[in-house]
Amino acid sequence: MARDSREAIGVRSNLNGVVHPRPSLSICLRCRDGRETINQEVRGGARLSAAVLRIGIADAALDIRGVHCLSQCKRPCTIALSGPDRFTYLFGDLDPTRDAPEIVTLAALYLRTPHGFMARDERPKPLRAGVLGRVPPLGWSGAAVETIPLSPLTTKETP
Repeated sequence: MARDSREAIGVRSNLNGVVHPRPSLSICLRCRDGRETINQEVRGGARLSAAVLRIGIADAALDIRGVHCLSQCKRPCTIALSGPDRFTYLFGDLDPTRDAPEIVTLAALYLRTPHGFMARDERPKPLRAGVLGRVPPLGWSGAAVETIPLSPLTTKETP
């Protein structure tokens, strides 16, 4: 990735160009929750972000960032938790007026658990059914990943 491209999306790197990201809570700022008219046209995602920031996350080992779109428009409001060597989670159907405390609790749980793995029953109730995706870390060899062996039917023959 070109240096100017990394700067455009806010990736920080050291002088050798190696990226050292911290775990992040990403909040979609563009999500619409249908209540913009009664909220001075401020989108639901922006209101959710503001609510999470008002509560604050005590652990400084987590970055909170606004994202211009998480491409989950049919399931607003949306957040993601991700980090190096950690599971990535994507959640939707969140309510900006109600779910900010649970998001803060979830973020703290994410930081405490090995590899960021959070079992369904450990997550706060509003974040049990709204999971849109859970992606294991690259290089993961735990029970969540299975190697798919290539067979003659899945590979192209070379002349």
